[in-house]
Amino acid sequence: MLRYILFLFFFFAITVPFNQLLAQWQQTTAPQDPSGVYVLSFHANQLYAGISSHGVYISTDQGMSWTEKNDGLFNLSIRDFAFIDDNIFVATTGAGVFRSIESDISWTSTSSGLSDLEVYALTVKGTKLFAGSGGSAQAGVYMSIDSANSWVKVSNGLTLPASIRALASDDGQYLYTGVYGTGDGSGVFYSIDDGSMWMEANNGITNRYVWKLQIKGDNVFAGMDNGGGVYLSTNQGAMWQPVNSGLTDSIIQSFTVYGENIFVGTHTGGVFLSTNNGTNWEAINTGLTNLDIKSLAVDETYIYAGAAGLGVGENGVWRRALSEINIIPIPVELSSFTASTSKYSVTLNWTTATELNNLGFEIQRLSIEDVWEKIVFVDGYGTTTEIHKYSYVDANLTPAKYLYRLKQIDFDGQYEYSDEIEVEVNGPLTFALGQNYPNPFNPTTIINFQIPELSFVTIKIYDVLGNEITTLINEEKTAGNYEVSFGVTNIPSGIYFYQLQAGSFVETKKMVLMK
Repeated sequence: MLRYILFLFFFFAITVPFNQLLAQWQQTTAPQDPSGVYVLSFHANQLYAGISSHGVYISTDQGMSWTEKNDGLFNLSIRDFAFIDDNIFVATTGAGVFRSIESDISWTSTSSGLSDLEVYALTVKGTKLFAGSGGSAQAGVYMSIDSANSWVKVSNGLTLPASIRALASDDGQYLYTGVYGTGDGSGVFYSIDDGSMWMEANNGITNRYVWKLQIKGDNVFAGMDNGGGVYLSTNQGAMWQPVNSGLTDSIIQSFTVYGENIFVGTHTGGVFLSTNNGTNWEAINTGLTNLDIKSLAVDETYIYAGAAGLGVGENGVWRRALSEINIIPIPVELSSFTASTSKYSVTLNWTTATELNNLGFEIQRLSIEDVWEKIVFVDGYGTTTEIHKYSYVDANLTPAKYLYRLKQIDFDGQYEYSDEIEVEVNGPLTFALGQNYPNPFNPTTIINFQIPELSFVTIKIYDVLGNEITTLINEEKTAGNYEVSFGVTNIPSGIYFYQLQAGSFVETKKMVLMK
């Protein structure tokens, strides 16, 4: 009996700590560097790490293994990542910006026009790339509209040189930047015209050492260095309030967002989680032996932390399962799906707040036979917690009411439908015959016309004597806009007439053949 009791005591003494060990932060095999992992990004099912003095490393298995990707990268001091379609961009402190294709990582320097090469921050707004620098008299915000092939400075309204440490875009109208410093000219600024003019937005902020900015829906968070903590604005920066309850360290170095959850990484306090927009914070540091957190990222399974300081063996990249902190994986969250018309086209726009294993979207349209038909497939972004906007134009439609829906498809084949949206394409209100183009012409010209209702349509060509040359159209047509081509090979140069007859409507116009 005593042996049995001793066995049970030994079993629980060993197994309970082991089980607890599993429920905590675990260090990955990422390279060690005392200066730290300054940036982590999860994009298209890959985890990217920017490791000071070691460059770029990528993991395709959630941090279990890492591959160095520094071909062509002659500066290894990485500070930020950005992604536009298949292009990846990295910011370095000393050599500007580099670009690579996602499918074949090989870096190319893309800093033409970037006068300050000490770049700390990148952000994307639509297809435009913005860079924030802070290392010379030319420091400020720069913009590229051609995938970083060229840059222009967009810093009007900022006190220059401005030491930029943070950039963020709400993927809509607003662009934000954080100018690191104290007094006038520092703090948070915003622009609604892609940086052509910046406006100060520091009402309520008493510490202007802005280190990080984070967008979460309609909320903007600012993380401060020098003991400033976290500030929150719910009105595009018009007013800020400190949100630091529960934080034991007020030096903020990183943010990441997963659904309604926001995480911060601090200088000496580790990682904190808030589920209510910063009203309260809770430390989630079990097993994390290095509390100097430079960067954070999240996917559907893990929260990742990039650590710095201490000695080799305790920095690098750490991860912890979201399930251990009671966070449920988020599926593809479609935040909007709208349609608008322009003449005979329908433009579909939709936005995702998060994506989980998203292969993409099949756009479907209800046919006149009441059957949903696929009209195109649009690739998704895999797993991401960033806001992504999509758009597609369904062109050359006839006047009618149309129903559309999205079929969101996962990599494993599972799918889910969006709500249906209805849009009406209106036809022309009157009969009209347009002027041919080009005019004069040789040997071909285009004639366009519109009819507001089902009509029997005839278009004929006549010479100046009224002789019929040819008939271009002689059939019934539904309401809509049309065009028809007229080409000649065996008639002489001169003036000709073309006539539209649709029901009782008749109109004639003149054209010139010039050989």
